Amino acid sequence: MGSKFSSGFTIIELMLFLAITGLLIAGILVNAANSLNDQHYRDGVEATRSIISAQYAKVYSLTNDSAVGDSANIDPCQVLEGNDSAVVRRGTSDCLYVGRLVQIIPGTNASTIRVSPVVAKPNAAYNPARVYDNQQSGAAAANTSSSTFAQRYQVARYDGNSDLVQNQEMEWGLAAVRPSSDNQVDMALLILRSPIDGTVQTYNVLATNPGAINYANLSDRLTSANLTDVKFCVADLSGALDPAQRMAVIIHKAATGPGDVETRLNNPANEGGGAAC
Repeated sequence: MGSKFSSGFTIIELMLFLAITGLLIAGILVNAANSLNDQHYRDGVEATRSIISAQYAKVYSLTNDSAVGDSANIDPCQVLEGNDSAVVRRGTSDCLYVGRLVQIIPGTNASTIRVSPVVAKPNAAYNPARVYDNQQSGAAAANTSSSTFAQRYQVARYDGNSDLVQNQEMEWGLAAVRPSSDNQVDMALLILRSPIDGTVQTYNVLATNPGAINYANLSDRLTSANLTDVKFCVADLSGALDPAQRMAVIIHKAATGPGDVETRLNNPANEGGGAAC
């Protein structure tokens, strides 16, 4: 009697095939998810850098956007004195829009980026008509760490019109943290254009004595001690990103334009200063 053979797979072979196929598909899906998370992370970091760097264009091309009517504006000088409803005809206020304040504020789900206008109110003893006198040049005073600008103006974050304040959570649940840490960081970056000579400088206003900062009068922060690099690392609060892949956002010392704001991958200690992310 001849032997009989049956073609096809056995149950064991079929189960092995399905198991291996399932593992391959699972691996592909995991890799795809990781790639997508990585892309979201990079997009979020770049969006943060873009928000900060975009403020320089707004400082170089300052506009008065506080109009409440065709012929009246909220007067920043009056707001600084507590008269929030005071208005003045466009172009007649003694206050000047002189820059932007970029704050990064810790949050539960993500850090928040807050951008506010910055205004300058002349001090009572300052005579704007003498701006170009030798005694009132745009150069920094020789006997003090404060700039001449700080001596002449009260510099303040303008909170008089909430429509002018931009609040935006960092994308994809990201947060600004300290290097080699998961602790979220407060940051305040003052980008200032001098009404005296037009120069732009960037101050890290929390670099010195952060607990005593007064956003209604930032003039005492316009010192060389606050002309420092600003660096923060960007963490994924969901935990999906390997901390070794974190990126840093760096605003270079005394930055004057968008080119001074950059991102780096897990910034090592010898690039930009400080510890790696």
